[in-house]
Amino acid sequence: MVPIFCGAISPEGAGWFRQEITSLDQVRGLRFRAAGLGGRIWERDGASVQLILGPKLYHALQRGVLDGTEFSLPTVDEQLGFHRVARFLHLPGFHQPTTNQFLYVNKRVWDGLQPATRAMIETACQAGVAYAMARAEALQGAALNRFREQGITVSQLPRDVLQRLQAATKEVLEEQAARDADFREVLESMRRFQAEHAPWKQLGYLPRDWPLTR
Repeated sequence: MVPIFCGAISPEGAGWFRQEITSLDQVRGLRFRAAGLGGRIWERDGASVQLILGPKLYHALQRGVLDGTEFSLPTVDEQLGFHRVARFLHLPGFHQPTTNQFLYVNKRVWDGLQPATRAMIETACQAGVAYAMARAEALQGAALNRFREQGITVSQLPRDVLQRLQAATKEVLEEQAARDADFREVLESMRRFQAEHAPWKQLGYLPRDWPLTR
């Protein structure tokens, strides 16, 4: 197979909650929908994680089967109506800072294509990635404003909660890397890039708490 990077969106939210999360104590026993490694991270901090399919999440929140759920970025969550049954949206989506999609092509078929055809497919995918990321970034602010206008509390998770989730993330990633050589290879590659990119991340942008207007 030949994987071609062909789509991406902005960070997800950390989740919708029926009660505001102000301390780690509230995470313990929290009935929370999360998937994959993100779910294992929440479990590490004591949440009771359940994997429920997207179409059933609204009613699960409405009936109190769940105390909270993560699903996607705000514009997608808005379409599913989570703001009508949960009054607190916490950010950031530490568990999924981006969602990437790939076009997988059978290698024999790919190798048989003319170079110009392969170039067209790759160019179309590159354009799709650029468009999807720009669109996702552009639309989320308006969605958050609409939530606030309807009385939804939109806020970041408390710093101590984020710090504990960060520690749990490291534990879960190390465990997964210990039993999956491919996962370890990718994780190590990403960490090397993260270290290389750190000076630019720290110095190349205004601090996040810098006022938008003067």
